[in-house]
Amino acid sequence: DDDKPVTSATSLISKDKAKSAAFSHAGVSSAKNVSVILDKEDGKYDVEFIAGGYEYDYEINARTGKIIEYDR
Repeated sequence: DDDKPVTSATSLISKDKAKSAAFSHAGVSSAKNVSVILDKEDGKYDVEFIAGGYEYDYEINARTGKIIEYDR
C-alpha cells in the first residue's frame, strides 16, 4: 500500500535514485539548483531543478522510485 507513512529508512530509495528518476523522465543529464528533499510523512521525495530554461518539480515515491506527479 503506497499510502502508509514511511517507517523504515532501509526500504527507501536513495536521494540519487530519486534525482536520477526525475532527470531521466525530464530527458536531462544535468541541471542547476537541484534540490532533493525527503518528506517522511508522505513517503516521497520532492525533487526540484532547473534545466533547459525550465523549472521542474517532481514528487517521487520514496519506496518504489515511481513518479507520483511532476510539473515543468
